[in-house]
Amino acid sequence: MMTLECGDAFVDAVDAVIDFIVPYQLYLLSHVLRLEKEHDTLLQQHPRAALKLANGLIDPAIHSVPNDLADFLQLCVDAGVTAEATYIRLFGLRRLQSA
Repeated sequence: MMTLECGDAFVDAVDAVIDFIVPYQLYLLSHVLRLEKEHDTLLQQHPRAALKLANGLIDPAIHSVPNDLADFLQLCVDAGVTAEATYIRLFGLRRLQSA
C-alpha cells in the first residue's frame, strides 16, 4: 500500500519493493490496490507497474486468487497492456479460478 502513496514515483516504488513482496491472502484486490479514488487514477496511468505489483501479491500455490481479479484485469484491458507477461499469467489464474 505504501507504493500507492508515492504518486508520480509509483513505478519507481514498485520496482524498489517488488523483490520484497510476499504473497498473502487477498480476498479482494480492491482492498489493497484501489482503496481511494486517486489509486484508480494511478493504476490507469501506470498499468504495467500495477500489474507487476498484483503479480507479486498473488500466488495460488499459497493462497486463493482474489475474487475481483477479473475486475482488475478489465482495467488492464482498458489500458491496453494485455500483451504483458504478468497480464497473461494473471489472466490464466482467473481462468483457472472460474473453471
